[in-house]
Amino acid sequence: MTHAVALIAAFCAAACAAASVVLWHEASRGPLARRLAAVGGGDPTRATLRAVPKPAPDQAAPALGSRLLRLLAMRRRGDPRAGAQPSTLALQLRQAGLRLRPEEWRGIVAAVAASLGLVGLLRLGVIGALMGAGVGATVLRLWLRSRAAARRRAFAEQLPDALSLMSNALRSGHSFLQAAELCGQELPEPGGGEWRRVLHESRVNIALEDALGNLLARVGGDDLDLMVTAVLIQRQVGGNLAEVLDRIAETLRQRVRLRGEVRALTAQGRLSGWIVGMLPAALLVLVSLINPSYMSPMLGSTFGRILLAVAAAFEGIGALMIRKLINIEF
Repeated sequence: MTHAVALIAAFCAAACAAASVVLWHEASRGPLARRLAAVGGGDPTRATLRAVPKPAPDQAAPALGSRLLRLLAMRRRGDPRAGAQPSTLALQLRQAGLRLRPEEWRGIVAAVAASLGLVGLLRLGVIGALMGAGVGATVLRLWLRSRAAARRRAFAEQLPDALSLMSNALRSGHSFLQAAELCGQELPEPGGGEWRRVLHESRVNIALEDALGNLLARVGGDDLDLMVTAVLIQRQVGGNLAEVLDRIAETLRQRVRLRGEVRALTAQGRLSGWIVGMLPAALLVLVSLINPSYMSPMLGSTFGRILLAVAAAFEGIGALMIRKLINIEF
């Protein structure tokens, strides 16, 4: 009973600490900062677009090359002159659709890790505390990456429909921004929200090049890169943008269909990777919670800890090999 009360108190204290960190950071931003962040004014990726260096005299850009086109070309080549990239955590939070700053996310991760660490400390001692804290931080990190990947995948699946809507709107005489507004109204999340954000940024006097570049930085992907490049080239040299968008939409539909077939064929391999990676650790934690004395010879001796470390290393190698086999690039 005492242990249960202590666990509940530790969890409540950690939850209150996480909530306090989030509320304090949100309150410190001020109303103007929050409104700018809502329409994209606080996007950390915009500094990258504004930091595009001027080309050297001997490497002058062609007349049709815009600032963003030069930046895209530099990034593809890995040119360091492309400017400072936003922090990985800030970019992941944007890609996952979470309106949190890196400091707020770190506070949440620290609170969850501390909670699980206290639980492990009360049940298994110092080793349990380290295991609990590591599991908490790892689970949140994997969840963030999974959410960002799922959001990017959903946007890529919606992109052909968005291009078709834009093409029809352009043929009806609408401008590109009016076509983007139509996409924001008709498409569900995440596509609708991203196109509405592009429209909001253009309304606060941000150039369309920068708005599309911010969209590309938030979402990423070769499909969107192709669409953004085509739009920017058309704005420089002219042409039938509706026909270009139709062709891109057809190509993307074929890629989405092929990507779905590949995921269906590799589903068994992905499931095997998760089982290989998670089942041994889950059994170890479950047995330790049900009968701690059963695992005490393994956890309480140096030789047992060495065996656990070797087993964890081989499990990780096996999971990475399975992931490498089923990760098909196209």
